[in-house]
Amino acid sequence: YRPDEFAYAYSYATILSKQNRYTEAEPVFRAALRRAREDAKVAPAAQLPDLAKALINLANVDSATQRLKEAEDFDAEALSILRPLADQNPAAYASDVTAALNNLAILYDKTQRLKQAEDAYSEVLAIHRRLAEDSPAANLPSVASTLNNLGVLYTTTQRLKEAETALAEGL
Repeated sequence: YRPDEFAYAYSYATILSKQNRYTEAEPVFRAALRRAREDAKVAPAAQLPDLAKALINLANVDSATQRLKEAEDFDAEALSILRPLADQNPAAYASDVTAALNNLAILYDKTQRLKQAEDAYSEVLAIHRRLAEDSPAANLPSVASTLNNLGVLYTTTQRLKEAETALAEGL
């Protein structure tokens, strides 16, 4: 593969990851991440979205291979890049913010940080609801999925009435 070309390395690593070939995907994602970091120094406005994508995908690989601290760090870094981008252009970047937040929520849930998981899921839900106002067909399934995630979390924390409400709304 061509590690000096972000798009190629990123695409190749994504294919490997989708095949659950995480051991092979990780070094390729890391090469893409290095390239994205270098490119973002030169042209931040153009390259920060690629950097965030690389961080999110490397976080997914780390999460799948139980390197949860590394996954959390990558998702948090991606979120720190994406929030300002989404503030400037919500239509382009809000869904990327929800991807990073949802990853963090899942990670928090896995590590029994249930309040943080709830906060992250709640923020994801709020963003998806806003996006669904303009584009219901594209975003209502994400609203339903997030409501399901919250419902399961509420069930875990024995908040059964809230779980019932969230799960019923998600149907």
